[in-house]
Amino acid sequence: MEANVYKALQDTSTITELAAMTLYGISVSWPYLLVAAVRGDRVRNLLDSDIIELHRKIPGFCDAIAADPTLLLDGKSWMNHQAIMAICILSAELPELNSAIPTMFSGSAVGWRRFTQEFLVGGPFDSLSAEQRSRIFIPATNEGALGSWHVNQRYSPNVTAASFSNKIRFERNNTEQFIEKHCTHEDQQHVMRLIGVQGASGDNARFRRHLLEAQQNRAWVNRQRKEEAECKKHEEIQRVTSVGLVERPTQDSSTIHW
Repeated sequence: MEANVYKALQDTSTITELAAMTLYGISVSWPYLLVAAVRGDRVRNLLDSDIIELHRKIPGFCDAIAADPTLLLDGKSWMNHQAIMAICILSAELPELNSAIPTMFSGSAVGWRRFTQEFLVGGPFDSLSAEQRSRIFIPATNEGALGSWHVNQRYSPNVTAASFSNKIRFERNNTEQFIEKHCTHEDQQHVMRLIGVQGASGDNARFRRHLLEAQQNRAWVNRQRKEEAECKKHEEIQRVTSVGLVERPTQDSSTIHW
């Protein structure tokens, strides 16, 4: 695999495509995901005015780069100035880069316009009243939840999706503060009884049994593969050993006839 990657990195077309993708990532994707207001310390509302404005500007930005790629290579401080410099140095060896960049950004502009129709001026978001905007919350991105689930599965592989969802809702909705403010001791006892009934239903036990069976089956399959690999390795060693050492016969130079 490493050899294939190394060979690809010697290919001019591959380097050209990677350079164009890097320029797009530096100027659009990475700022959008990591620096811009779409993702931050808190979950942002897609209806926030700055996020709406951001989505309206991106297609035009891509069009501008497609029309004049030198705007990316003019020395401005993008997210990774070193990558810009490296591409500038390599550009002399990448004759198709000047056409790859416009293709990358013009295609991206088409995609942004296709998937952000609701952000258009006079579109669905503009038709909402101030009261509707204040009552509607649309997460700006769903990657946070998926990433949290991935991390949670790494450290707590036996936790169910329902338990994870309940935990996240509890944290994000400030459920504890709500309970302290509005719920009485009797309310909490009622909830605990409901949870007890749910636990006694056996749903969790059935899930854990199926999970354990799946884990055992996976472990058995992996063990079988390992044993087969060891067996093949042992057979190959025996085959090579049984061949023995074959030496090349020496030839006296005096017997050679020209």
